[in-house]
This record gives sequence, structure tokens and C-alpha cells, in this order.
Amino acid sequence: MNTSKRIIALLLALVLVFSLAGCSNTEDDYSEGSVIYQYNTIYEDVETSSGDGTQQGGNTQQGGNTQQGGNTTQSGNAIYTNGVNPEDYRGKTVVFATTILSEADESGPVIDKFEKDYGITVKEILVGDNVNEIAGLLAAGTNVDVMRVNSDFPAAMAVLQPITAAKLDMTDPIWDQSVFKYTTFGGEPYLCNTISNIWTENACVIYSKNLLQRANCYTPEQYDKEGKWTWDAFAAIARAVDSIDGMGTGIRGCHDVANYLLGSIGCVLYKYEDGKFVNGLNDPLHREAMTKLATWNKEGFVSGWIPFPEGRVGITTGLAGWSLKKNGSNANYNWNDIGFYYMPAYKEGMKAGGTAMLKLWGICRGADEPVAAGIFLRQYLDSSNYNTKDAFISDEAATFFFSMTDNIGMDNFTPLYTKEDSTEKLTGFDEQPWEECNYGDPSQVNVTFDKLSDGVDRACDVMNKFVAKNTGIRE
Repeated sequence: MNTSKRIIALLLALVLVFSLAGCSNTEDDYSEGSVIYQYNTIYEDVETSSGDGTQQGGNTQQGGNTQQGGNTTQSGNAIYTNGVNPEDYRGKTVVFATTILSEADESGPVIDKFEKDYGITVKEILVGDNVNEIAGLLAAGTNVDVMRVNSDFPAAMAVLQPITAAKLDMTDPIWDQSVFKYTTFGGEPYLCNTISNIWTENACVIYSKNLLQRANCYTPEQYDKEGKWTWDAFAAIARAVDSIDGMGTGIRGCHDVANYLLGSIGCVLYKYEDGKFVNGLNDPLHREAMTKLATWNKEGFVSGWIPFPEGRVGITTGLAGWSLKKNGSNANYNWNDIGFYYMPAYKEGMKAGGTAMLKLWGICRGADEPVAAGIFLRQYLDSSNYNTKDAFISDEAATFFFSMTDNIGMDNFTPLYTKEDSTEKLTGFDEQPWEECNYGDPSQVNVTFDKLSDGVDRACDVMNKFVAKNTGIRE
């Protein structure tokens, strides 16, 4: 990237830092579009048009390592089309902003093999779940090619360019097409993910086999076999465990599970539909479900935060990609005691969907090596390159994880947007009253929702304008 383009990128990044960082910014600042980005201004010499960046049939991969038609290039374990020859990028360096270093997770051997096979060096930069950190790197003149979007959508749109800059073969069956569709703005997708990705997050139920046995209660699997795996069944398990041996044992039924339970039935503060954020408080089911959760708390079998590995919690919810891995949240717990199952339906006859943080991958603005980054992502996100048998606490856990995540697309997945990195810093709206609504009096849920509703409407408007101004869309 030449000097003039670096100056433009620096100025935009500086604007971003100031617009995202401070409490001094008001809602009106964002409504007027403090950060405005048109990617073709900076990347005019990079082929990112839909004609070059999106494959429209022709050179496709039909699964495995079998190719059909067109000109393809095979390197390592993948077949590349769309005019990309990995050999052209040997000797390049890809800068990867990640929330966890490869030395601390399962990706270490994968990255080592990628560097050896492709001759492309991967330089990792550890960042938190905060777009400001990447914006600060860009402002300081530090190149970042690819980033893990980890709960910070929509704020991440301020530092991303369309994923088409990576020249991925978007017809490759490995890519989750629902993600491309979900993150398309102005005709171009911004984020990607693979099907059967070992990093995909989705909420599940985890429970102590020992405590459920002591409580002499059904397991989730047994309830489901009878067609009764619902929120009421979840509560029945928690009540039974909570009453083990009377009071004073320190054993609790469950700890706070509101976010994942609500998200699994599509009840969130901000809903994202058809490329727009809308007010989730208007959903009657949301109000009914929150009232039920508040009733559980009032009954007393829901505890505060007690870590599941302490062995004192009967049943709870967690992210499968974190709860069921050997290096995850239960690394120091007795893995043989961990039961796991799908989220419960709200009522009989209904189905639970997927929910979790929105963990996806994208190409940063000003990336020196967007195509090399695309080659890296194709290998990094391919679960066949991982030793999945050793990654999970058991073979059964691995089978469950991939079965669950393979059947979840963005059409039946409700993302949870964390307040610090995703929404609250953009909108200035205090989300805490909604987050704590389940701790209050059940009779006051509707009153609280009504009080918050106008503020949520304004916050949605701010986020919609923020995304529009950062993707070249004009309202």
C-alpha cells in the first residue's frame, strides 16, 4: 500500500479510535456517522468487486479433494480456484489479530503445518474482545490482515473490509453460506465461517451426572425421549438438585442461565433481521420467558455465579466449544461427571435454536496480504486439519459438538451481542436494567420492558446507521 493510502488509513483509524473510545460521545455523534468508510477509496488497486471476488459457478469443488471443471490449484489439503495460486504467496506474512494465541489452544500444530506447507508466515497479535485495540494498531501504522470477530459485531464493521478481498472460492462446500448472506452489506459479504468449524460456538446444557443421580431425577436425555425436554423440565431438574440433603450443603440447582436460555428461543434485546437491528422487547414471548426466569429466581433454586467445576451445580448452560474441550472451562473437572445435551424447548411442541457469541472471521482494512490471509483462513478453519479426538473431553463430546454445530445456520441462530464490545459503546444505552430483569419481581417485567423500549429503539437506529456508514450503504 503506497504512502498516500497509508495516510488515509491512518486518519480513518484515528477517527475510529476517538469515536469508539470515549464516554464523551453522544448518541447524536454516532447518528451523524462519526466513522464513514468507503472501501474503494482505500483499496482502489485491490480486486474486490463482486465479479472478481465472488465465484458465480464454474470452478467449484464438489467435496473432499475431488475437483470438477475449470482451472484449479491444489496446495496442501485444499483446492483453490478463483484465480488464486498459493505458490504466488510463498514468503509472505499474514498478521492475525486473535483473542487466543495458538500456543494456548488446538491450532498450534495447524498453524505450524500451514507455515511449512505454504511457506506463509503467520504473525499472531493477541487482542481482547475490543475493536478499539485493532483500531489502535491501525492508527499506529501496524498492519493487521485478518481478525477473529469475537462478540464485537456490529462494532467490528468499523475495521473490516469485504471478505471478497481475500478472493475465497465462495462456492467451496466448506464455507457456511448462511454467514455470507447474514453479513452482506451493499452487495458484499464481510465475514466468513466454515461448516464443521472447531471454533464455532453454540450454547448447550451441561450437568453433573452425580448430582442428578443423587437427586433421583430425570436427565435431559430422558425428558427428551418422552418429548418433554422443555424449560419446565430444566427447572424440575434444578429444583430436585437444589433440595439434596436439605439446606447447608452448598449444592445448588443451577446458576444464572438467562442469556443462553432466552437466546435459544430467539429472545434478545436487539434482534438482527434482514440486515437491520430491531427492538427485541416487542416480542410477547420475550416478556413471558423473562417473567418465568424471574419466578425461578424468586423461588430460590437459581444461585449466583458458582463455577460448574466446583461440583456444586446440578445443571447449567455453557458454550459447547468451551465447556466440552479439554483446555476449556472444565479443564480441571472430572470429565466423566459431565453430561451434555441440547438446549430445552420453551414449551412442548416448540424447538430451541442456536445461540452464542457471534464468532466469525474477516479481513481488516488496509490489509497488506488479504489473499494470503484467505489462504490461511481456508486451512485454519478446516476442522479436518485438527486432532479433534484429543481436543474434546471424550469421543462422545466431540461427536455431540459437531452434530450440534453442523445443524445450526444463521437462519436458526440468534447471536448474543455483548454490551461492552458490541453495542453499548456504540449506542450509549445502559443495557443493565434488561440484563438484571430476571432478578427482579416477576410482576414488574412488563413495566421494565415498557420503560426501556424507547431507548432500545434509539439504540437500534444508532447501530443501523453505524453499519450503513461503515459499509458504503446510504439510507
